[in-house]
Amino acid sequence: MMVMVAMAVLVLMVMICGGGGGGDGGDGGNCVVVMVVVVVVVVVVVAAAAAVVADIIIIIIIITIIIMVIIRWHRLFFASVGLAAGSSGSGEGARGVFQEAVPHGFLRDVRVVGHAASELAKVTGVATPGWRGLRVYRACDDDDDDGGDDDDDYDDDDDDDDDEDDEEDGYEEEQEEEEEEEEEQEQEQEQEEEQEQEQGQEQEQEQEQEQEQEQEQEQEQEDGGGG
Repeated sequence: MMVMVAMAVLVLMVMICGGGGGGDGGDGGNCVVVMVVVVVVVVVVVAAAAAVVADIIIIIIIITIIIMVIIRWHRLFFASVGLAAGSSGSGEGARGVFQEAVPHGFLRDVRVVGHAASELAKVTGVATPGWRGLRVYRACDDDDDDGGDDDDDYDDDDDDDDDEDDEEDGYEEEQEEEEEEEEEQEQEQEQEEEQEQEQGQEQEQEQEQEQEQEQEQEQEQEDGGGG
């Protein structure tokens, strides 16, 4: 019974926070976190007063899981609310989407048309470094008065995906070539070092031979002088 009450309270507070947190994509998320902490404290205190150890453990486990899920996904929920605000004419909604959802990896491939697209383009730019995989399409001007969907003005972007794949493949090939060149250079350096060592050994041997010849000549001179 207590578990059901705790879950109902969590659902209710998410709904309450969602109503006031769509403006910038962040206030609602802070509200959720604060209320989760409050509910955990209250439930634990009540269960402890009732001296029900099993209920305490079960409630802590369930609420911990709920907290992890909410913290992981609440930004996407409130960012969606912010996007709706951006499409209605508010730049704050678009700003909330990018500041809250995108850096955390929630939005991978976004296709937006109409006023929201122009707002996103003005706030962030079409291609912003650090947000890999995010695509923002500028709104196309629909000169026709037939009330048609602006989506018809967009071309199929499968070719773009193929181009990106080709670019990635080309980058990998360049990396492999660079690695091969580095390995070849290292091998050449090792061969040069070995040749230098061999030359040094040969010079040492020649010096030793010269010294031996000098010693033999000295001995011959001494022997000749003594005779």
